[in-house]
Amino acid sequence: MLKVLGDEQSDLAVRSRMTCEAAMPIKENKQKVWRQLTGINEQNSNAQVGAFSIEQLSAKIDGVYQWNQQEILEPLFNDYLKVIGDKRFYGTHGYKYTRNFVNNLMPTPREITKEHVDQFRSVKDTLKSDHEVPQYYHKILANAFEEFERIVSLRTAAKNQFLSLQQKSKK
Repeated sequence: MLKVLGDEQSDLAVRSRMTCEAAMPIKENKQKVWRQLTGINEQNSNAQVGAFSIEQLSAKIDGVYQWNQQEILEPLFNDYLKVIGDKRFYGTHGYKYTRNFVNNLMPTPREITKEHVDQFRSVKDTLKSDHEVPQYYHKILANAFEEFERIVSLRTAAKNQFLSLQQKSKK
């Protein structure tokens, strides 16, 4: 990255550097970027996020999920539903950022399970009763939840069809 970008400081170079940093297959690096993206840590709830523009945070989001990094990404998948239900996250970000985060950092279709759907439903139902949650955030969550359900439904239908075809071929 340094060889290609050098010390170039244009917006595009800075964004590219941030995307590359987030894409690196290093567990500690992924965790650092995740904390920067969520703004949730024990010391100061929004210190990391405030240091970056929306474009820079989006660049980091674009780099997080990379193929062949499932083992490194597993802790992020497990943390995703906790983050989107945490007031320190949704209470400090606007529409554009929360939509980008929720949609682009959800676990990959390969990782989403029925248990994730149940956990997501619980988060969504809990937030529905909180009148301080912005209306736009409810809509973002509803759309993401629908995608979770659709993924599990399609996977279940495909599995059932495969098993049915397998049984027919044995006859």
